[in-house]
Amino acid sequence: MHAILDEFIEAGERAIPPDHEALQYCGRMDFDREEGPLWVYPSSFVKLKFRGTKIKAVISNYHAYWSNSMGWLIDGRERKGQIHEEGPTCLVLAESMMDTEHEVCFSNGW
Repeated sequence: MHAILDEFIEAGERAIPPDHEALQYCGRMDFDREEGPLWVYPSSFVKLKFRGTKIKAVISNYHAYWSNSMGWLIDGRERKGQIHEEGPTCLVLAESMMDTEHEVCFSNGW
């Protein structure tokens, strides 16, 4: 999984792996996978408090049907992004923010 993350990291950025202690998961997920948790049911989410000006999420979709998207709240603002049917997708959740503490809640329930 870390190799996938490295593909999307730019100079000055750092990756937070899916097993990082700062990530708070909620919902029905399979944590037995080395690549990271598998989210199956709607309304599963992960929360993170961080300090910085930009945040991205890298996810891989196991497409079954319909179009797929992810949603997130960043500092209380709702956002949404489409994800690829196959392979990894890098979503820019927010950028050009103040360099202060922020909170993001990333979910497959939007």
